[in-house]
Amino acid sequence: MIAKDTLGSVVRAKTGSGKQDQQYVGWYVGYVTTKDNIYYFSNCIQSSDKNPDFGKARIEILSDILDELKVLQK
Repeated sequence: MIAKDTLGSVVRAKTGSGKQDQQYVGWYVGYVTTKDNIYYFSNCIQSSDKNPDFGKARIEILSDILDELKVLQK
């Protein structure tokens, strides 16, 4: 599924979540295609407290990492 589409890159990703042993688990997996390359990613976060921002955190963390690595072209 396309999560983000810019002029230079496309992020295709899927979220997932669950609970195991009193821990909330959130996944964000997918890949980024650019003109020159393909980058695969998998992000997993865990918390014993499910606050309202838990669902957004997995996406925001990955976005920060991709920005730092300069993978997403603007």
